[in-house]
Amino acid sequence: MVLTSLRFSVAAIVFGLIYFKKLNFKNRETIQGGIVLGVLMFLGYGFQTLGLKYTTAARSGFITFSYALYVPFLQYYFLKKKPVMGNLIGLFFVAIGVAVLSNPESAKVNVGDILTLCSAIVFAFYVVCIAKYTTNGDPTTLTFLQFIIPAILAACASPFVETPFIIWSDAVLLSVAYLAVPGTIICIYLMNIHQRETSPMRAVIIYSMEPLFAVVLAVFLLNETLDGAELIGISCIFSGVIISELCHFTKKHI
Repeated sequence: MVLTSLRFSVAAIVFGLIYFKKLNFKNRETIQGGIVLGVLMFLGYGFQTLGLKYTTAARSGFITFSYALYVPFLQYYFLKKKPVMGNLIGLFFVAIGVAVLSNPESAKVNVGDILTLCSAIVFAFYVVCIAKYTTNGDPTTLTFLQFIIPAILAACASPFVETPFIIWSDAVLLSVAYLAVPGTIICIYLMNIHQRETSPMRAVIIYSMEPLFAVVLAVFLLNETLDGAELIGISCIFSGVIISELCHFTKKHI
């Protein structure tokens, strides 16, 4: 929680200094949306982080991505948008690919898995709510609120779930800087600006490229090798994305 609070605090400060002239807190819908998205972001990261204390990273990655399975239903319920069949087929291939890449151990469900499942449900609501609130809300103000709210909530929650401490080092400073700028400011701001241009369903399938990039970067940066299962997983994810995109392109240009 300390790391989470640091990450979002630095992101809020840097983002606020850059875009303070564009921040507008007069729009009630924007404020409401920012609060909702900020709380969801805190809960998502909170449940996921706590869950990692009791489960493996592989199981956490697979369970977290299960949020993709809930998005079509939430999208239809909240936004009245029916998922396209091609998107559902693409999601099926993506789910298989993520499962193969994650390679979750066949162990009994534990408290960490349950906490991570709660995180996945929260992230599903988060993806749909971005589509809802960025349609009419100001993305810059929405983004800033998504930084400051998790920073405050994580700081308040820290004493209840851990013994707060920081051992400063160059590695810690570099990690916080990386998490705050590329991992938070750039990613979340781009999501808030551009996700409204597509559907939550297609966004989820595009986000599924994350584990694929992780494997590819591990090969080039860490000199890891790909086994047959990982190649199958990558192929399934890539196929799912292509199927979903081709379906959208065909429907748009017929």
